[in-house]
Amino acid sequence: MKTLVDKIYQNYASAAPSRFRSFWHECLRSRRLARLIFGMKRFPVDTDDSCYFDLTTILLRHELKKLMRRWENPRMLEIGTGSFAILSGCLSKNISTAIDGVDNREERVECAKNFISANSYKVNAVTSNVFSNVPEKTYDIIFWNLSYYEDPGVLDVLFDQASDYLAPNGVLAVGYNGKALPRATVLSHLESTKKVSLDKAIAYFWNMHEILLIQRTSANRKPDLSFQ
Repeated sequence: MKTLVDKIYQNYASAAPSRFRSFWHECLRSRRLARLIFGMKRFPVDTDDSCYFDLTTILLRHELKKLMRRWENPRMLEIGTGSFAILSGCLSKNISTAIDGVDNREERVECAKNFISANSYKVNAVTSNVFSNVPEKTYDIIFWNLSYYEDPGVLDVLFDQASDYLAPNGVLAVGYNGKALPRATVLSHLESTKKVSLDKAIAYFWNMHEILLIQRTSANRKPDLSFQ
């Protein structure tokens, strides 16, 4: 099984053209799948060739829906909404309060606002470089589908400042593609801070994407490291 998964990912993560890669990108651009998986109904007219989601987005949706059950009405923040805020939009249907969402590129935020308005989602989208323009409040859940192409140094900012925005029992959920962004890289940046620490790691035998659940550092917390 591992050999098969590795072979699939060589095609999936490779920049070289392949039938698998072409098929997968058609899936990411599929409005039908975006409707089926995330409940999207309306699409801006100028996004026909856009990728609306990736596998990490799907996995985060699944895990975050389970995580949200811990609170009656969790306060939530998404970092890196992208141009569609598709994950925040989907999750906002399950709570009564608006989800805050940020992205560091203004053009993405403006596109996301159009998408949010067209679908009547409860998401407040603003331009912010990680936490630089985030409202001064705490959240029960902060989540980020880490970009494969960002400077990994942004993880230091994320992990160093997250504790200031997490409620006492709040969770930072970080999803990433382990092929493009190795687990060791993410964990090395996490271990460099003493403010937050790993609570649980979620891995999947059938793919190389992973999700880390991170909380404020506590002497009483013993992380679940079973994926290692």
